[in-house]
Amino acid sequence: GSFKCGQCKAGFVGNQTAGCFARRTCETLGFNPCDVNAHCVMGRNSDISCV
Repeated sequence: GSFKCGQCKAGFVGNQTAGCFARRTCETLGFNPCDVNAHCVMGRNSDISCV
């Protein structure tokens, strides 16, 4: 069979390849360590991911 993945649900960022992550932006850091084409997301342990 085949399947089709859609966009991440509201409140989440990312894509179907890397996965969807809760929107916890890095705006509170005062800087964005990610590329301009990526979203900066803070994880549960305050780790930073660029998706």
